[in-house]
Amino acid sequence: MIYAFIAGLALLLMIIGIGNIYDKEKLPFLKKVLKVGIVILIVLLVIFLIATGRISAIAAALGALAIWAARLLQLGILYRNFKHGAGPRQAKNTASDNMSTKEAYDILGLKPGATEKEINQAYRDLMAKLHPDHGGNDYLATRLNQAKDILLKKK
Repeated sequence: MIYAFIAGLALLLMIIGIGNIYDKEKLPFLKKVLKVGIVILIVLLVIFLIATGRISAIAAALGALAIWAARLLQLGILYRNFKHGAGPRQAKNTASDNMSTKEAYDILGLKPGATEKEINQAYRDLMAKLHPDHGGNDYLATRLNQAKDILLKKK
């Protein structure tokens, strides 16, 4: 059954490839055929696995794949954020930006008039979450540093 699944998938991929070479206008139709074909093959595979009593092994494998998929999704989001400017290049550019006192309070999540102790505590709490070594990025760490420096200079 597995061989039939692989052969069917290969056949559908060849159909898409041939369609792509000869006629660009038929490509949407061929993509639709591929999607329907894959769904049919998956349904047939699940029926076969249920009939032979092997579905529990597949369920365990799918659970493991779900964990990996979630991690890949997180990495994709981090990559997208880095690619769209929330990385070191942007952090260097924003170091010269003028940050207002109000913006600094907002970044640290404080109300105007916070004490030096409150500023340092908010900074430490946020930096623990947003530091580049702990899943954050250089841009956010730079903004936190700027906010802290501005507020402590005012004190």
